[in-house]
Amino acid sequence: MITEQDIENYFVKARTNLQLLTEEHHRKWRLGDAERWDVDQEKGVITWTFDDGVVVTAPCQIAGTYNLEAQTYLWAWENASILESLKDDAKCVLDFAKENEIEFLQQAQLECDEEAAWDLAALANLLTDQGGVYRGPAGSTVIFFTFGEVKISK
Repeated sequence: MITEQDIENYFVKARTNLQLLTEEHHRKWRLGDAERWDVDQEKGVITWTFDDGVVVTAPCQIAGTYNLEAQTYLWAWENASILESLKDDAKCVLDFAKENEIEFLQQAQLECDEEAAWDLAALANLLTDQGGVYRGPAGSTVIFFTFGEVKISK
């Protein structure tokens, strides 16, 4: 069985990894500065559009959603509004939690602050070796996407 320290080490590694990836994406194509973002669930693609005409696309998965008002994180594997094909990264965390007997990661919904929600998405990103995480605002909810290799066009 995995220890609490082991779990914390995974989260530290996930946060550090995500910070480095995010800095690289911001430097290369201004992640976080897009005028708009869109997701095509059918195609599993996230698109960021910039005011200078640059368009960045990447394959994506949904790790989970975070309700800003209720301060709850809902894993994608439990969210009926997310297509099954976009739940693989979240299911990977669930499988990891089951294999290592990590009870709290097996809960479909967790009460937490937004920083912890970022940590959960970062863990999904690390375990699946994705290229980054994007926090997409959608009203009082934010969607945490993991994404793969980006394509930049103008």
